[in-house]
Amino acid sequence: MNRKRRLVGIDLLKGVAAYAVVFIHSLGGPFGNTGFWAEKIGLFFTGFAVPFFLATSFYLMAQKLYCSNSPYSLKSRLKNILTPYLIWTLIYLLFRTIKCLVIGDYQKISLLFSDPISILFFGGAAVQLYFIPLLMTGTIAILIDLQTCGMFVLKQ
Repeated sequence: MNRKRRLVGIDLLKGVAAYAVVFIHSLGGPFGNTGFWAEKIGLFFTGFAVPFFLATSFYLMAQKLYCSNSPYSLKSRLKNILTPYLIWTLIYLLFRTIKCLVIGDYQKISLLFSDPISILFFGGAAVQLYFIPLLMTGTIAILIDLQTCGMFVLKQ
């Protein structure tokens, strides 16, 4: 059986980063922002989780590209990134619009759709989506850089 080699340090830090993401998202709830944990540990987690996931993704992708002899499909990678991003953007926009309609705050609806560039390229529909455009941009940058160095060939 051909098992993939695991990088234990990365696996351990992925677990810590996953916990950090849960911690970050729980700060806004009724039990969040309580003393020492929110101030000290929360600051570390908010600055660690997403950059770690992005850096790990880029590192593993570059390692795969460097060690692989087969062409890389940018189209497939972007499809895997863009599909969930577009779906979640639509879900967030739909639910935020419904919420504004229910409470009668029509001003927020116009503000929500006032910057389509931010929505499409910066995760403006919801703060939780901002890392996906970063992942897409970083992926394209790495591929362009490696291709100009002649380290791999894009699949047509």
